[in-house]
Amino acid sequence: MAAMPATGPKPAIRFYPVIYHGHRSLDHLFSDFPSGHIDFIYNVGATRQSVTLPQSLEWALATGTTPATRAVPFITLSEEYTELEWMAVVEYLGVPYDPASDTPAAKPHAYQRYLRRGHGAPWTDDFREIILEMGNETWHNGAGGHGWHGFSRPGYVWFGGAEYGLFARHYFEDHVMQMPAWTEHDLGQKIHFSLNAGYDGAPDAYGELAAQHAPNATHSIGHANYVGPTWETGDTPHEFFDDHGMQETLVGMHTGMKDLIDEVAATRDSLAASGLADYEVVAYEGGPSGYALPGDPSVTPDQVANAELYGKSLGMGVAALDAWLYSSLNGYTHQCFLGFASGGHWTSHTMPRAGGFRRHAGWLALMLRNRWAPGTEMLDTTLTSVPTYDRSGEDVPLITAYTVKGRDTTSVFVLSRKLDGDHDGVDFGDGTTPVTIQLPFSDCTGLTRVALTAPDGTPADPRTNNITTENVVIDAVSLNPALCSATFTVDQTTGGVAGGMPPGTVYLYVFERSEPIFSDGFETGDTNAWTS
Repeated sequence: MAAMPATGPKPAIRFYPVIYHGHRSLDHLFSDFPSGHIDFIYNVGATRQSVTLPQSLEWALATGTTPATRAVPFITLSEEYTELEWMAVVEYLGVPYDPASDTPAAKPHAYQRYLRRGHGAPWTDDFREIILEMGNETWHNGAGGHGWHGFSRPGYVWFGGAEYGLFARHYFEDHVMQMPAWTEHDLGQKIHFSLNAGYDGAPDAYGELAAQHAPNATHSIGHANYVGPTWETGDTPHEFFDDHGMQETLVGMHTGMKDLIDEVAATRDSLAASGLADYEVVAYEGGPSGYALPGDPSVTPDQVANAELYGKSLGMGVAALDAWLYSSLNGYTHQCFLGFASGGHWTSHTMPRAGGFRRHAGWLALMLRNRWAPGTEMLDTTLTSVPTYDRSGEDVPLITAYTVKGRDTTSVFVLSRKLDGDHDGVDFGDGTTPVTIQLPFSDCTGLTRVALTAPDGTPADPRTNNITTENVVIDAVSLNPALCSATFTVDQTTGGVAGGMPPGTVYLYVFERSEPIFSDGFETGDTNAWTS
């Protein structure tokens, strides 16, 4: 809750790790009886079936007081469910039950909910939407080559998108959406189906192809937007922890994820324009990566250790924020972090035995966006002069910026992708970068600089992490509103350092005004909800 927006809509929360594991009977899915065990050392991480559907919904219910202020449940259910079971889930979620006129025989699943909750109102009344995801990563053949083999032949990763879409059409368009209750209760406004996508965004890629085969049911497709090496695409963790690897981490969005985000957005727009499919793009998973699967015999202990240093570093937090904001700019809606847990690999916090649940830098970056930059609309931000360095023949930008419009705020993120020192054939010196922001206004009533810094407010080393000690925190400084100007410079007086932006970090400037900052004619960005 501390990482969610303090007011207004809450993010989507994907319950995959605690609800998905395998096919379970509906009596179990709708019950209060979790199976398997929960390892509380790892928060809610589970190795077996552990949490039921109503328990997940109760968790989301507690995040707010109205549908508009609660988290959106993002529920991943088994791809092995039949059409009858998907219809039962939809009845359980969205069909009201009146004991004066309804019977258990006519509405068995709504009745099961009624018995549990004590009233007949459906779950759809409690949330602004509920997302149902058809399986998890159905494009691959299972970790370690076992388990779910997707909708193609065993071992044929990325194949079977058409078949996956045809099953979705059969389940959702031909059955769920044909239920009388679907139309009677207008369930399509609240229950949204999401399909899996992979690391390819072309029109004939897995998720995009699936959406074209189930165009009336596909509300969204999910692409991961990790930064850092990804094992699914054959990447391996870094051999060494050094300045070259950290510089690669800082530019990881630009060199690794940007092209995919661009392609995914372009395909979404072209398919909608041609009438073949019309869907949102969500990030079903994302955040800091660079890890190998636990127990992978091809990865050395040194690589595992180095992956922790990169993946938990401030530099990786900056890169993750870079990817999230760039995804928002390109129309991604819900974006989910993997994962809310403690310990090694893809986690948000340290272990209790490490001295408490300290937040890793990637989680702090997420919190920075959610808590400090109100608004869901991205504005185009023009970069007029950007330092670069030569990386294998490409001039890679070392500074970027993003702008979020709120009702009476403009939030400008400035991200430094530059590491200090002599590396990659360049002497970057102390790593600072002069930054000037041209604003469409010259005065404001409030001004705040928020940054990821050392605990004392001084710049944190992008190589550092919170694994054993809290070295990175969110630092907010209220500045004199008189510093507002159409030409705003980052320096010592505005919360920066001599020379501008410190290396490998993020600054967020929140400009407040007593009147709307932009007229309707000035808005140039798409309306996007960045949620995680």
